[in-house]
Amino acid sequence: MVSYLWTAPSTGSAVEYYVIEKTVNGDDWVEVGTSADTTYALSADVGDTVSIRVYGVDSNDRRGQASPPSEPYITLERK
Repeated sequence: MVSYLWTAPSTGSAVEYYVIEKTVNGDDWVEVGTSADTTYALSADVGDTVSIRVYGVDSNDRRGQASPPSEPYITLERK
């Protein structure tokens, strides 16, 4: 599991929840879940390079701009 943490936006509408997308090994962005707070734990296969980005969604179901992608994380096998 890879745990991510981000900072809530300080401007615009209040966020009701976040939509989380991931890219694996530079492939297309794929929605993987939602979170009511600013954390998310993501499963990843050994050897994959994973980045996420998030969108805030307000009470009127308006989605904000995507966050910048996270730094790539390479999952390594535990010894």
